[in-house]
Amino acid sequence: MILEVFSKTTRERVGIIKMFKFSQYTREFCGSGSFSIKVSIEDTIIRSLNPEHMILFDQGVMGIIKNVKMSTEESIVTVQGYLLNKLLYYRSFLVTKVFKGMAGSIARDMVDFFFIRNSDSRRNIPGMTLSTDDKYNPILPKTSIQATGKSVGYVMESMLGSFNSGYDIVPIITAYNESSDKPTNISSYEFRVLAPVNRSIENTDGNTPVIFSKTMNNLSSATYEEDETEYCSVAIVAGEGEGTERITLEVGDTAASGIDRIELYVDARDLQSSLEDGTTMTEDEYRQVLKNRGESHLEDARSFLSFDGTIIDGASSYVYGKDFFLGDYVSVIDNTLGIIATVQISSVTKSLTESGEKIDIVFGKEKVLIQKIIRKRGVV
Repeated sequence: MILEVFSKTTRERVGIIKMFKFSQYTREFCGSGSFSIKVSIEDTIIRSLNPEHMILFDQGVMGIIKNVKMSTEESIVTVQGYLLNKLLYYRSFLVTKVFKGMAGSIARDMVDFFFIRNSDSRRNIPGMTLSTDDKYNPILPKTSIQATGKSVGYVMESMLGSFNSGYDIVPIITAYNESSDKPTNISSYEFRVLAPVNRSIENTDGNTPVIFSKTMNNLSSATYEEDETEYCSVAIVAGEGEGTERITLEVGDTAASGIDRIELYVDARDLQSSLEDGTTMTEDEYRQVLKNRGESHLEDARSFLSFDGTIIDGASSYVYGKDFFLGDYVSVIDNTLGIIATVQISSVTKSLTESGEKIDIVFGKEKVLIQKIIRKRGVV
């Protein structure tokens, strides 16, 4: 495997890395992702390993260099950074802005507004495009968001995460054209909205089930965790108004009572029905915005279940990138604990060393109620 280095400014390939000590990147289904590589200090390519450049790892996976550390004692250069999804954090809601519609369409509209056709041309990123493939513009539930002073990435992840969906920014590479002598370059950065696919043993979509367990000898180093440290069952969102006239609503398990009712207060006074462009939201629209704010805060206060595991090379009949993908729902079985769980693949880490390739997967951490995704006993 070789790594290709591209200029951020020209988007042209400026070199390749044929030899490296270590290479690792982590893709997140609804997040930025990151990478780290180690190269010999004697390699001439190190001249191109600086924050002015980007690294292409695999098809569709590119990192932006953010940190370079050289160790003359170890003769190693360590390069770290984020994957392209981090670009969404380069822009913020400078003034109050409202988006309404299906969540996938809102995500695309935000990218179009902040990165492609912004009235301030300095805020546009040359090459940023929206995918024209319907697969990457899935039909998601309707919603509405209102934000001020938040980064686009933060708003995007909060919105899509609430629907267990994700996003990706993929570099579209144009290979060297010998006839025209045009260099290999990045023709565009394509934004995609990602919907999860259910490949669990309980799926009713006809997908071939994907199952991981120690007893099937395709999973090692499994770590199981249930966490209710920050758990709240209901969020009480307070919007505009004063005193008894202040608009409030409840989100979450609103029927919870007694010891099962753990309240989270959300001050959403910054959300206003009267907008800066002179328009006013209807009561239903405003309550939907408040509901979204409450759900976003409640996401961070849920019980959650997670499995961290490493796929055993050559032992699994499933191939990552062919039989299952980032964001998919799969089944994880632990006979020792007596559980079978349907969990989402939230991140995938690919590592390359002299000893070979390793894939590490984080299952779950959806932060949804444990009892909704776990079934005790009766393990196969």
